[in-house]
Amino acid sequence: SNAILLQERERLLVAALKEVEVEGVRIETPVMMSKEEAVEIIQANERGRQSRLRIAELIKIRQMQEEELQHKHSGVEALTTDAAARRIQAASRGFLVRCHVRHSAHEELILIGMDGFYHNLAKQKTYEKVRENYDRRKSLQALNKSKYDEALAVSKVKVKEMDGQEMREIIQEDINSWLLKNRHPETGLYPVFPKADEGGSKYILNPPPKLEFIEESREKEKDTEKEGKRDNKKTKRVQSSVVKKVSIPKEDGERLCSCPSFFRKHLTACVHVYHTTWLDRDDSSNLSQKYDPDLLKSFLRPCVFEEVRLEVDSNTRIILDNIKRKLAAETKILKKKKEMQEKQGQSKSSNYVEDDSVKFIVLDMEDQVSKKLPKDKSAQRTVESIFTELSENGIIQHYPNRTFSEFVGSENLQSVNAGRNASVMEPSLLQVRNLVVEYCVLPLVSDFVHEHAPFVRSVLLFGGESNGKSLLVHAACNAAGAALINLSPRNIDGKYQGTQASKMVQMAFKMAKIMAPSIVYIDEVEKVFVKDKKLMKGYGLKDKGSRIKSALLKEVSFLHPGNRVLLIGTSSRPQDAPLKPPNLVSLFTKRIYVPYPDYGSRVLLWHAVLEKHGAVLSYHFNLSTLAHLTPDYSPGSIEQICQTVLTKKRVRKGWGKSEPMLENGDKVPSKK
Repeated sequence: SNAILLQERERLLVAALKEVEVEGVRIETPVMMSKEEAVEIIQANERGRQSRLRIAELIKIRQMQEEELQHKHSGVEALTTDAAARRIQAASRGFLVRCHVRHSAHEELILIGMDGFYHNLAKQKTYEKVRENYDRRKSLQALNKSKYDEALAVSKVKVKEMDGQEMREIIQEDINSWLLKNRHPETGLYPVFPKADEGGSKYILNPPPKLEFIEESREKEKDTEKEGKRDNKKTKRVQSSVVKKVSIPKEDGERLCSCPSFFRKHLTACVHVYHTTWLDRDDSSNLSQKYDPDLLKSFLRPCVFEEVRLEVDSNTRIILDNIKRKLAAETKILKKKKEMQEKQGQSKSSNYVEDDSVKFIVLDMEDQVSKKLPKDKSAQRTVESIFTELSENGIIQHYPNRTFSEFVGSENLQSVNAGRNASVMEPSLLQVRNLVVEYCVLPLVSDFVHEHAPFVRSVLLFGGESNGKSLLVHAACNAAGAALINLSPRNIDGKYQGTQASKMVQMAFKMAKIMAPSIVYIDEVEKVFVKDKKLMKGYGLKDKGSRIKSALLKEVSFLHPGNRVLLIGTSSRPQDAPLKPPNLVSLFTKRIYVPYPDYGSRVLLWHAVLEKHGAVLSYHFNLSTLAHLTPDYSPGSIEQICQTVLTKKRVRKGWGKSEPMLENGDKVPSKK
């Protein structure tokens, strides 16, 4: 179901960008040709093929003639038939022995499960059978899904008719008790009811627990401030009488933050559902995996409860608004009475003081609801006009279809590079990929995770050039089905000058919230903070990249849980950014280092890139040597090497397809 939703969202984004005719979207339309043009192309290819064959034969004849002339001029006597036979026998025996050794070594690798390139024909047949079973199972699941959807709509109406009234009464009782409990004791005013964007009565019925690690961090900060003040007083007293000693740095007393226990109750609830529903359930008779009506009703009750809760929330807001209007009308009447009493020279009554405080509290409640937000400069424009403008300028883009499987890497078992400083631990490429999924994909895919997990506004990916940072961004967009908004300095160079840049940033974040989930992408993000004129000249940009800095910081600060908007920046030179805030550290809440691939990752990377460009690798192909010869090579440089070496002509001729012979004369099957 998630794959279907992602495909539908992809179609909508592509269709919207097609209407605007964005250059980033390339629509390949087949070109029809006439028969005469097709015949001319076939004739030209056939003539070229025949000429190439003739040239190859002439080259062979010329080589043979040159070899005969060399033998004549060298004065070496020709071999006799017996000597030639002995040489041929020695060469053939050596070749057979080498094939036997390779074959035995290959069998040992298969025995211990370390052969990654050998594929037996029998395995291919089993894979085909597994694929057929998979397709048949998926078609049956689609049929059952359609029946399930039909039963879902019918059962939902029945459940709402049977249990809807009881649910409504339970929710209304809880809300009424909360209102009475939090009612102002002096004025009798009710508290502000949460808005629909903030969850409504969701947290009234199930209040979230307090996060322990936030309270611990606050207590630690207070303790450190007190200790710092005491140490400063002691040092001032002792400095005059004691000789200065060498200061020894204190050990860092910080410890890793403990994970919030908010999700623990949800995990225990899921485990409880599994134990009560599925652990002792016998589905041996239900091989087609059809739906169970009882389970369907138990699944629908929470959905119906949520719909009823929204209805009760809307009714409660209407009632509270009516009460508020009545109080406002009463305060106006009391105001008029007060004015009349002042004219007559009478003193203020105690009743009016209470009502005046009522008015004061009402105003306070209104002020608390209206938060200070930045002025919307595009409030008078429609969403369609903003979308077309940003799409025509290449800010809203259609990203390529990339996946996380293309970011090849392995786990670093050593954890520390032996040749470098042993105290510096570099993450492995597999670890980097998992972190991107955790911080960038999961919060955007799931509203529940985005609202309740530790909030991440922005993520910085920094590392060497061509290390796959842009690939990770495109893969995250593809996995989350997010809209890509590109605010890179090179992308917006020469498009919005002066104050129009801040307006453009505000429009971009506005569209990101409307098209959520969205990812705001800034490549070479250090250029936004650079102030050095020499560095800015070296970038070759028409406009300063720092013209969007203040607007960017402001918009990122107004992101809150529930927006499902994430800022991702990439940088290959973070050292160019200034150290004084605001800088990269203050803008990005999470910073992930993308290192160069280690030995294990390079082996997997060479294998994947060679096969991607058409090379066929057999088990004897020495990838270990390639990995040892390319330390500190980025994935982009390895890709460039394979592009230059594995040309279409070499792949068409069968480069890398020569296969060794076994002892019995058969070929070792290689991966196809």
